[in-house]
Amino acid sequence: MNRAVLALLRSPLGRVIGRRICGLRLRGRVSGRIVELPVEYVRADRRLVVLAGHGAAKRWWRNFRTPRRVDVLIDGRWHAATGTAVLPGGAGRAAVLARYRSAHPRVPAGTTDPLVVIDLEQVLPVPEMSLWTRWFANVTVGECAGFAVPATVGALTVHAPAAAVAPLLVVAGAVEGAVLGGFQARVLRQVLPGLPIVRWTAMTAAAAALAWLVGLVPTVAGDWLSGLPPAVLVPAVAIAATVLLGSIGTAQWTVLRDHATGAGRWIWGTAVAWLAALGVFFAVTMPLWHPDQGVVTVVLIGVLGGLLMAATVAALTGLLLVRIVEVGPHDNPSRDTAAVFG
Repeated sequence: MNRAVLALLRSPLGRVIGRRICGLRLRGRVSGRIVELPVEYVRADRRLVVLAGHGAAKRWWRNFRTPRRVDVLIDGRWHAATGTAVLPGGAGRAAVLARYRSAHPRVPAGTTDPLVVIDLEQVLPVPEMSLWTRWFANVTVGECAGFAVPATVGALTVHAPAAAVAPLLVVAGAVEGAVLGGFQARVLRQVLPGLPIVRWTAMTAAAAALAWLVGLVPTVAGDWLSGLPPAVLVPAVAIAATVLLGSIGTAQWTVLRDHATGAGRWIWGTAVAWLAALGVFFAVTMPLWHPDQGVVTVVLIGVLGGLLMAATVAALTGLLLVRIVEVGPHDNPSRDTAAVFG
């Protein structure tokens, strides 16, 4: 797990998680071995504060009982620094702990866990995440977490009748939409302050439920559909595909149109993004899924596909969002008039 987190810190995603997590590299005072580990930190100019939670069971912080050289992985690069442990009763511990608790208020004020103060040899600029980066990170996490709900429901009911499972999947799809909408709204409120979070989330949840309902029709009524003549089946499939791909974008557009110019592009843009994302999902999962697999295996494959699907949607819709926001917020004449006349 430590290696995986350190690899992420060195990757382009390092700027996303690197605002709270950094890597430490030190030589053990006794063993002489090089140790690398990720830690959560709080930053103040050129100083980082790290809390060694459950310190009695950990060893790495003991190397800093006296000031000791350490390398810190921030912004994808290692930087030279000096670390010093601050133990209970130590000079300045109250101020250091207060600084850490300002970012992590759940840490008890009376904790006896060691704190390690790390002084960087140079002041590093605090990286500002772009709108696309914030959107990509939040939407990827939100969609992946949300999709885990229908993926788990599907895995647990894989042998149940399709007609009985469909309502459960529609409800699970609504949960997926609510989670996705909530994460999206977190970013949108930073650039569109007036956007209503509850309405955006509710519309996304309803649209996701509709998309799942339409997508499940072939599974539930496949035999009946196969008996339809091509003249009826082809238009019906085209309409269903349009609803499936355009439901979320259209629902969100009803909210976005009041707050951004050119919001109409959100409908077709999200449709294209979801089409590409679904293609990625099925291209990855279908070769991996096999009959008689265990529930855990089925869920893990679904989560993998969901992660790649989420990243695809996040990347493409993020590009579109940046273009829409660049045009500027939607002018609201009534609000301007109210501002002029008090």
